[in-house]
Amino acid sequence: MPSASGCHASRRWDRRPPTSRGTGTGSASLIGTCKLNGVEPYAYVKATLEAIAAGHPQSRIDELLPWNFVPQDPA
Repeated sequence: MPSASGCHASRRWDRRPPTSRGTGTGSASLIGTCKLNGVEPYAYVKATLEAIAAGHPQSRIDELLPWNFVPQDPA
C-alpha cells in the first residue's frame, strides 16, 4: 500500500542513507576461515593482496582462497 509520499512501505529501504552496521562481519568471517584452516590471517591477507596487485589471473582465483593458501618461507 502506498504511503503519503506515494512510495510503497516495503521500498523505503532504498531511500535510507548507508550505515556502518555489519561492516565488520566480512572481515570477521575471513579471519575465522583462516583460523579454521590453520592460516595466519595477516599473512594470508598480505599475500593475497600482493598477488592481486601483481596481476594474479581471475581464472585462477581459487588458488587465493584460505584453504589453498601456502605461506612463503621468509628468505
